[in-house]
Amino acid sequence: MSVMEPAVARFDTPDLAALEQSFAAEPRSTWLAAYRRSLVALDAAILLIAGVLGVLVRFGVGAFGQEVRGVSYLAGSVLLVPAWLAVLSLSRCYEERFLGNGTEEYRRVADASFRVTALIVFVLFMSKTDVSRGFLAVALPVGLVGVVAGRYGARLVLQRKRRRGQCMHKVVVVGPAAQALEMTTHLQSQPLTGLQVVGACVAGDTRRYRDATLVPVLGSLVDVIPVLERLGADSVVIAKGPGITTEDLRHLSYELEGTGIDLLVSPRLTNVMGSRISWRPIPGL
Repeated sequence: MSVMEPAVARFDTPDLAALEQSFAAEPRSTWLAAYRRSLVALDAAILLIAGVLGVLVRFGVGAFGQEVRGVSYLAGSVLLVPAWLAVLSLSRCYEERFLGNGTEEYRRVADASFRVTALIVFVLFMSKTDVSRGFLAVALPVGLVGVVAGRYGARLVLQRKRRRGQCMHKVVVVGPAAQALEMTTHLQSQPLTGLQVVGACVAGDTRRYRDATLVPVLGSLVDVIPVLERLGADSVVIAKGPGITTEDLRHLSYELEGTGIDLLVSPRLTNVMGSRISWRPIPGL
């Protein structure tokens, strides 16, 4: 296994304590957990509203006592919420990689909601439960459309926060200086991706990189792990170019195994990690 080549020249060690202070963004574990809780609460509220709306449209304001097999429609609407949320969770609609970017989040939410609708209809048919078609015709479509629309609204809020530098992934760019500079410039122009470059580990002409960006060069290609640990970064973005081999990337991926740190590579490098890869859409990459 080859070892990543160090930079041609060593560079002055930046004040990492000052860098930690300047990039004192909320840790991913904190904001991501809060965002997930908000999504669950939002989905639950939308689904409960959909059920109540179905009762109101079908039976009117004074008909909350309407029952089927001894269970009121209102109680049935409440029970529907955790079941729907469970299907959303099993469909991985709350996984980090699907939140905030691309269309996959919407597709998964819609697919899970269609499954819930089909499952309810199947169970009612098999149990010969005579539930009002008018209630189902309102509650289920409103719930489906509502959770998708809710995700869109939540994403708008997330994007607004990211424009202010909040809810960001702290990223270290790794690669030859020229390619690292190109990657850093691109990511800095795309704040809605949620990738905030906090440093770089580069080889080659480091002066050009430092002169062109405000992002500090923190080490060479052999310093990636210590830099990540010191800055508390949660992602590495590889800027592929001369000097980085497939073996280098494979070695880095094994070093990051189990750390919770994401290794982001371009599609042309997917042979590096094979089945362990998942896709995340980033504009222009």
